[in-house]
Amino acid sequence: MTIVRAIIVTQKTMNDPSEKLWHAGCRATQNITPTCPDTTMAVGKATPELKKTLKSAVVAVPCPLKKTVKYDDVKVVMKQGSKGPLKGILGYSEDQVVSCDF
Repeated sequence: MTIVRAIIVTQKTMNDPSEKLWHAGCRATQNITPTCPDTTMAVGKATPELKKTLKSAVVAVPCPLKKTVKYDDVKVVMKQGSKGPLKGILGYSEDQVVSCDF
């Protein structure tokens, strides 16, 4: 399983010798960088029979935007997608929930 995600605000964007993977933030805004595959551990806990067979790689990819995007605008698009072309695939809720609530 390969998980591709955008760079997040907590990710280092420069080299940091204090980290085990000191290169993980190496020019993160210009490179695809490896991140910790916590997903494999989470899936292994939820589905123990997959624990020894599932392998994953997680990479952070720079996603430059042409303009500033407001959080409320993202919510509108996600909500529209969940009711339209992604109905049954994408769920949307503004309730304070976590994944096991679904």
